[in-house]
Amino acid sequence: MTGRKRAVSVQNRARLYGISRLLHPRFKPETMTAAFSFLLGSLLLSCDLSAGKNPSLQPVPVPPGNTIETRFTPPPGFVRKPAALGTFAAYLRSLPLKPAGARVHYYNGVEKPANVYAAVVDLDVGKRDLQQCADAVMRLRAEWLWSAGRKDEISFRLSDGFRADFRRWRRGERIGIRNGHPYWKL
Repeated sequence: MTGRKRAVSVQNRARLYGISRLLHPRFKPETMTAAFSFLLGSLLLSCDLSAGKNPSLQPVPVPPGNTIETRFTPPPGFVRKPAALGTFAAYLRSLPLKPAGARVHYYNGVEKPANVYAAVVDLDVGKRDLQQCADAVMRLRAEWLWSAGRKDEISFRLSDGFRADFRRWRRGERIGIRNGHPYWKL
């Protein structure tokens, strides 16, 4: 057991030395360990929850407005870049928002903390767990292209680079999986 612990220690030391050499050629593992310990200690000691309140759990004040463009105005001294009519930016800015205070739920029905989002787009997502992460923006882009009469441009690359486009889907082709890779089939 001692030999195994020693091997891990040597391996970790080699990793730390490699990292330290990337930061500066003269750094040694001992210097890096001391620096990391100092930074971590400083970070931990600088944390203070005054009056026992966690500011990250406090609700975020929501200004009035029923679209992204009207609810979220630029800070004083700044102006929003105009979005040309018919662009994806203009489409996103005009999406209807649910009233302030609307609740969001995770895929499993658990309510999401209110301090992690500022607004909720008012779109029907159905009852099933079909939209997560990138799916939401893919849906928005596809709906924008559809509404703009640009159906043949609806196309997305999957994580492996496979191109899934609506044009082929509309012709009756479907995506299959063979040996872990997607392909078009009739």
